[in-house]
Parts: sequence; structure tokens; C-alpha cells
Amino acid sequence: MVPPSFPLSDKKIPRNPRYENVASRLNLRTPVPDVEPPLRLREIKKRTKENFRRLRASQFGRILLADPEVEDEDDLVDMLVLDVRPPEARDTNHVRGSVSHPASKLNHATNPLCSEMIAYKNREDQFPPRIVCVVDDDEKVAVPIANRLYEMGFDNVFLLHRGMRALTPKFPFLIEGDLPRPPSPTASLAASMLNSPRESVRSGYTGSVMGSPEQIQRSRLKQSNRIERKRADPPGSQGRWK
Repeated sequence: MVPPSFPLSDKKIPRNPRYENVASRLNLRTPVPDVEPPLRLREIKKRTKENFRRLRASQFGRILLADPEVEDEDDLVDMLVLDVRPPEARDTNHVRGSVSHPASKLNHATNPLCSEMIAYKNREDQFPPRIVCVVDDDEKVAVPIANRLYEMGFDNVFLLHRGMRALTPKFPFLIEGDLPRPPSPTASLAASMLNSPRESVRSGYTGSVMGSPEQIQRSRLKQSNRIERKRADPPGSQGRWK
């Protein structure tokens, strides 16, 4: 095959007059990188039956790493990180700059509030806004403590969603000490089922959620069968069902 005497890029493509008025849909503009929207605390909604607001790990790390000279004013937040775990757990690992305040002290001490908590109480309206964020390993201890702080008059209470275990994969450099293990998929599924009473009532499952997803499904099916057999017994009967 003889190569052409001119470059192929200079070859003119014949135009069809039928498509003269058809515009190209090819977007040749440089793609704009994804920019996170400003962090507006007031726009973070509370969950049902929760008196506090939740911060995702990305939002939590964004607040701690914000540079006052570079960041937008909406992203500047003065956050008090309140570690409510026991002292021995804090000695193992903790968030940098956090303040230790065990849950036992908040529930049983004569003076349950430390000086930092008093300084940050209900200061979200000032600039930069001051908030209190409760953290623990997996939010099991932090949830009742956050509700307790609301009952004590704190309107600016936040909680680190899924605890320090969710923070570790994204911001390991914010953890001092041994890194906590990330949450397992089974634990996340169990927590979501425990926090969804409507789904449990609909499925007929009212027991505890433990084990693998297959074990959870078998337990739910067993509980549902027990309820159906109980409903099938005539009134006043003493039929046995297990």
C-alpha cells in the first residue's frame, strides 16, 4: 500500500448540507474540579428523636483542618471536641486537641461541666461559631451523652457520625495513638436496623441484632413465625409456641 503524499489530518471531510444547522454536542471545555459547598451549620438537620446534629467524618476533618487565612468565612468553626470515653480508652488513642470528659463524670459528678464546655455553651451565633462535638469509638456512648447535654441547655451540640472508627480511613493523621479499627459492614448493618424501629415492626422482628446478615435474616424469620403462630391460637387457649 502506497502512503498518501499529504498528511491525513489535512484531508477535508465532505459536508452534507442536510446537517448544516446541527450543532456539535461535544463539550471541549476544561472540567471544573469538584468544590465542596460552604459548611453551613444551621442547614444540618437533626434526625428524628435526636436532639443533636451529626457531622460526617469529612465535615469533621474539614473543620479541624480549616486555615483562617485561606478558608471562606462560612467554613470557619471553633469546635470543642469532647471525648466521652473512659480515661483508659483515651490513653490508647484520641483526636488531636480533644478534651477528655468521661460519661461517668457528666452523669454523676457534682459539677458535671468543665471550664471548656461552659465557654462553648450556646455560642454558635458568634463569629466564628463555637460548637461542641461529642466523639467516641462508635457513637454508642456519645449518643446518650449528646442528648444529655441538650437536656442541660446546650443548643450547639454535634456528634461525630459513626465515631472515630469512621474518621480513621479518611483522616488517620488526626488520631494520636493506635488507630481504631474501621467499622465492619455487619456492625453497620446491625446499627442501622437497631436505629430503625419502623422497619423492625414492619418485619415482625423485635429482638437484638447480632451476627452475620444470614443469621439476622434467620432470626427475623423465626420471630415472625412465632408471632404468626401466636395470632393463630384461639382466645383463651394455652397453646405452646416457640
